[in-house]
Amino acid sequence: MADSSLTYFTCTLGQAAITKNLASSNAKTINDFLESQAQLYPKLPAVGFPVPVPNEREWGSQVFSFDDLYEVSKTVAKKLSPYFDSGNSGKPSCVALLCPSSIDLLFTWLALMRIGTAVLLIAPQCQPAAIASLCKSCDASLLFHDTSHKDLASSAASLMNSNFTAQFLPWTGTEKDITGIIRTNTGSDSDFVPLYKPSENDTAYIHHSSGTSTGIPKPIPQSHRAAFGVLPRLDGQNSATFTTTPLYHGGIADCFRAWTSNALIWLFPGETLPITPKNILLSLSAASRAEIEASTPPVRYFSSVPYVLQTLAEEPAGMTLLQNMELVGVGGAALSPSVGDHLVSQGVNLVSRFGSAECGFLLSSHRDYGVDTDWQFLRLRSECTSLCFEKIGEENGVLRELVVMKGWPHMAKTNRSDGSYATGDVFEPHPHIRNAWRYHNRSDSQITLLTGKKFDPAPLEDAICSSSNLIRDVVIFGNGRQYPGALVFLCCSAGGNEEEEPWNLISRHNHEVEIHSRLDRNMVAWITADELIPEKSSKGTILRGPTEEKFAAYIEELYKQTSGSPLASNVPDSEVYSLTASIVHEVMGFKIKDDEDFYQHGVDSTKATQIRSKLQTVCTSTWFIKVYGLIKQQKFSIGIALPWNVVYDCGNIQESDVREMQDLVERYSHFDSPTAEKQNAVAKTGIAVLTGATGGLGANILDNLLNKSAFYQIICLVRAKDEHEANIKVSANLKARKLSLPSPNRLKCVPVSLSRADLGLSPEILELIKREATCFIHAAWAVNFSLPLTSFIPSHITGLQHLLNLTISCTHPSTFTFCSSTASVLRCTSPSPIPETLSHSPHHADALGYSRSKWVAERICASAAASRVLGMRGRVNVVRVGQLTGDERTGVWNMSEAWPLLLCTVKALGCLPGIEQKLDWLPLDVAASAVVDIALGSGSGPGLDALNVNERECSVYHVVNWAPKEDWGDLLRWIKRVSPEEFEVVEPGVWLGRLEGLNEHPAKKLLWLWEQAFGDSKGGRGNLEVRFSADRTIEASKAFREFGGVDEVLLGKIWAWLEEELSCDR
Repeated sequence: MADSSLTYFTCTLGQAAITKNLASSNAKTINDFLESQAQLYPKLPAVGFPVPVPNEREWGSQVFSFDDLYEVSKTVAKKLSPYFDSGNSGKPSCVALLCPSSIDLLFTWLALMRIGTAVLLIAPQCQPAAIASLCKSCDASLLFHDTSHKDLASSAASLMNSNFTAQFLPWTGTEKDITGIIRTNTGSDSDFVPLYKPSENDTAYIHHSSGTSTGIPKPIPQSHRAAFGVLPRLDGQNSATFTTTPLYHGGIADCFRAWTSNALIWLFPGETLPITPKNILLSLSAASRAEIEASTPPVRYFSSVPYVLQTLAEEPAGMTLLQNMELVGVGGAALSPSVGDHLVSQGVNLVSRFGSAECGFLLSSHRDYGVDTDWQFLRLRSECTSLCFEKIGEENGVLRELVVMKGWPHMAKTNRSDGSYATGDVFEPHPHIRNAWRYHNRSDSQITLLTGKKFDPAPLEDAICSSSNLIRDVVIFGNGRQYPGALVFLCCSAGGNEEEEPWNLISRHNHEVEIHSRLDRNMVAWITADELIPEKSSKGTILRGPTEEKFAAYIEELYKQTSGSPLASNVPDSEVYSLTASIVHEVMGFKIKDDEDFYQHGVDSTKATQIRSKLQTVCTSTWFIKVYGLIKQQKFSIGIALPWNVVYDCGNIQESDVREMQDLVERYSHFDSPTAEKQNAVAKTGIAVLTGATGGLGANILDNLLNKSAFYQIICLVRAKDEHEANIKVSANLKARKLSLPSPNRLKCVPVSLSRADLGLSPEILELIKREATCFIHAAWAVNFSLPLTSFIPSHITGLQHLLNLTISCTHPSTFTFCSSTASVLRCTSPSPIPETLSHSPHHADALGYSRSKWVAERICASAAASRVLGMRGRVNVVRVGQLTGDERTGVWNMSEAWPLLLCTVKALGCLPGIEQKLDWLPLDVAASAVVDIALGSGSGPGLDALNVNERECSVYHVVNWAPKEDWGDLLRWIKRVSPEEFEVVEPGVWLGRLEGLNEHPAKKLLWLWEQAFGDSKGGRGNLEVRFSADRTIEASKAFREFGGVDEVLLGKIWAWLEEELSCDR
């Protein structure tokens, strides 16, 4: 009987063999296995890829079933068959594959094996010489590669003694990539006949080492049997894995480990994107949506290298992600004890997994997570006799080397005469727990960085020493660090400028090794004293460990300098971008333009860390550099954050100004799943939920809703300490606007705290809303042009997410209408007029925090509509409201708004400015009617529903005076007719000067806004005319359609209200 604690994620090959949980079947090869899976479990999801969407904060996904793997691999095999000699009845020669970890790699690899050939999987990080050597070792005469690796493949093929041909993957015509083949696959390739039918002992694919001893990687073949036949077969249908490991490394092993247990595995999309917390979160969000939309199993297991875990743990959202996983596996390098301990202390079920390409999955720290926190110690079951820990010399005390004995289920290679394999991995025992071992180091010279990347320092050390008589010895270090460094021992005859020539020599050799193993000048310690020499053996070989201990102070000082406190008091604003560019140049060894992508130029996680560290040494701010400067067409300064992790947060040096907006969209675009099944039909009468009823637009919306028979009650969510205060606020606002007070049973006002997930509502009110609500209108937003974007996060942006979650949780299909602003797209210059569609560029919003917050909110609404949450598609509206004015019935406006404040200066200044401005104002009651018409109309018409389903986005409406006929001059003439006091019309600059000269006036607080709008630089022209399309709103709302524009009658009512307000103030 299977051990109940076993999971396919933690079950080692030894445990699988002992418990007889093996993937035993009639299948002898990978091809047979996948065919068997396709027959037995055709629709079961096998592998998923998150699909990044350019300029979007929400990704899609592609999930392939076992039937897909089988059928598409045959189709692709048919595409690749012409490149093989069909007349040769023997086993085809090995074929190499150079490709990023992607859908292309997955299906090309499967197809080549189906043809009958062994596949050499080459990591894209390999240098041309390494590729040529691998192809020669494996007798590969053909190297398939994708477009992005054309130059690398060509360079390798052009080297002397290379005997292989570099060949593009043959996706042609409309098939720009393999997804074209997948889309057109009909499963009609059942007649495909492989060139060769391999046996279980034939080589299926070939991984390679990192070249730890010679600098040239060595091939590690995997037989068909070893790939899947020795793996555990457990029930994994309800537990998916997400791994960041590329397919060309351990990702394929992860796939087979999942597939033999009928589990789904999600692979990180590695073809164009770096592995960052943001991209991981986007990937997991895509997987979560697939769980809802395609009924895929939830991701319960997360697997990565230490560096990824460390970066995730630094992000609150990343830590939450890890805490929500049943198991978090780490491997590939040693995780920092402090990071691992922190993760465990935060409730993360952290398991260390240890294995090798030669012998598969060997050990793990799987244990009782509730009581055992020793995540570093790998557990060896007493009945497992195929693994042992051998003593490696008296001088090493308790340290032992792991040896895999003959009889282990899978051994791709051996290195001892008795058929065993000495791994070279050294461990130390737990002081109390029997058969628990903690990884210590490698017995050879390989360096493993914290990022999980490995390299052998010996080739670079030898190259540097042998090419200069100025250098005695070089010792490269970096185990468990973010990036490497070196101790360079110079000869006494080096001369005065002793560092320059040796560094130039090192710099030249840097370009001959992989990027992550290159040395930075600031990470080199130059040692000249004769008495300071490295520790060596009797044979003259440098003893790496003792030397690092002897010079530990030098090493620590180097790392301290590159990550310590700032060296300079501050950086001039004008020099920030040039400083960042120079640091990138220094770290990379070549220049990258400001608008070029870092990742595409080889800036990996190691180099990103170095860039960040260098920025920290020259800038005083702990979190970001503040750049202050004039923004185009504005006369005030705003801060633009350049984050420390500028490489992966920004992509290039110049993008940081919009990242905050995009990051907010990402952060707040995660929504709860419905807790109850929705009813299909919309209720005939229900409850409408409204925010913003204490404002001008909200009050008019409330007045309109109260006259709709579709709702038996309106619930107003109000910022107040209790229901009594909430009722007073709403009633006072209705009274001030000369609107009717409703009967108590029609209106219920409750206090709300938008920043709380439950909105601060009582359980009874929450339950009532979830059960009865059919319409949500969100009109509460601070109209404050002085606030930065960050000020809108706690209540406004967070509150929007919480309101959307409440809408999703309702029993009846409910609409959600968000009152946005035209300011969210005011800088959209093309097309004109601005269409009623979502904006995909943060640059469309102007620089005000208010405007940017509205753009962010729109994108969050779009995410909710596109999330395919049951009942939400086609039911989310964004209503961009333009400049509003007093209502047509009473002229009541708002004395805190800009235009009423400007008009009231006529009393204090005796003048008004003459500006060139269209009267593109819209009465409050007309706008409110349009909003309600839109909210009631969404989701009800078949045409609109069909449009939303096709767009998969929320509907956008422009509630604006879209074609104003009158201008400011007409307004001034009307005022002269109704105003009892005479005034003069002056140049805008004169009016601004007089306003500035007033000691106190409410209008002075917006002086900066008017200077920006029509100061000297504008010549009195006002803002540039921006036109908005309103076709959808015209169709949706009768009141909006019939509005004739601002006229003298309306102005008379507005002026009467203004006079009344000013007399009350006096």
